This record gives sequence, C-alpha cells and structure tokens, in this order.
Amino acid sequence: MGKMYEVSNKYHNYKDYTREFTEVGRSIPRLDGAAKVTGKVLYTDDLVLPRMVYGKILRSPHAHAKILSIDYSEAMKLPGVLAVATGEDCPIPYGIVPHNANEYGMANGKVRCWGEAVASVAALDEVTAEKALELIKVEYEVLEVLIDPREAVKRDDVRIHENAPNNIAYEGVQVYGDPDAALKESAFVLEQEYYSSYVTHGFIEPH
Repeated sequence: MGKMYEVSNKYHNYKDYTREFTEVGRSIPRLDGAAKVTGKVLYTDDLVLPRMVYGKILRSPHAHAKILSIDYSEAMKLPGVLAVATGEDCPIPYGIVPHNANEYGMANGKVRCWGEAVASVAALDEVTAEKALELIKVEYEVLEVLIDPREAVKRDDVRIHENAPNNIAYEGVQVYGDPDAALKESAFVLEQEYYSSYVTHGFIEPH
C-alpha cells in the first residue's frame, strides 16, 4: 500500500506517515459504472421472473382514524387479482425495541399516521394491482389529530394507543451521579428549551 519513513534528529524520534500510496487517493473506475450510466444494468424494479406477482399497498388518507370496515369483495372479482390482505391478517404487534411492541404490518382497527398501510393486493400485473386498490372501500371514523408532543402528553381523552395513558408509550429514567447537587454547586445554571428539525439516519442496508 505504500512506504513509511522514519525521521530522526537531535530533538525528536518519530515516524513520518507521508506515504507513497498505490491505492488510497487514486481515482479507481467503478466496474459497473459504464453499464449503469449507459442503461444496460437491470435494477430490481426492472427484473421479470417466472411466476412473479405484483403487490400494491392501499394507504390511509387520514392521520388518525378508526377503521370501521374494509370491503375488498369487488377487488377480488377483478381478473388477475390473487389475494387481498388487511390488518386482520397481521394481528401480532412488533416494535424496534421489544418493550414497545405497538406496530403492525398493516393498520389493525385504527390508523395512526397519514399514509399508514390499510390493505395490500397481489396481482398478476402491476396495472391490475393498481385497479384493485381503487375497488377497495374503507369506511373511517376520523379522530382528532395531535401533532404537538407537549400537548399530547397532557391529553388522556385522545389516545394514539389505547393502552398508553397520556400518549406515553414508554418511559425510561437514567440518572448518573447526583444532578441536584451538581446544579446546586454550579456557579452558573442556564435553563432553556431547545428545538430541532426532524432528523433520520441514512440507511445502509438494502431495503
């Protein structure tokens, strides 16, 4: 990868990390670069495999609502439709963390955010799957929407999750040392509220 030189003088003995790199710092052509920019590469969405079916998801137009009924009988009559699934087919909750399993594969009796999956369709082609979504009839009871977390924790009359009083799904307390004593002994204490924009990390896994 390169050479490292040792430099000595009357004051210092150290290693000089100036290297003659053979790879680092060089522009190396991507093996798939030319094929991608010329449109020759097939991406996942371009692949057509034997016996492949197409799936589409019907999403909620409401941020908070009860699902009173879902009628997909007309969708099932459409030639080429293989199956329709709803939240009733996904009754087991899950969560990113085990102690807060409150998510479902599709909305189960209630939608809690705009665009939440309500039903899904499997069909022989994409056009048929999209037509099937249009034939699914969902009846909603629209509920009040809480968009401020500070207001949400003060409200118990509107619960996002029925088993979470004041909309607190989970509360964890971590205390290190004696913060009360530290504040008391501090020469200066500043108390202020801070707000930031929504942030999300960049996924590196292939979704």
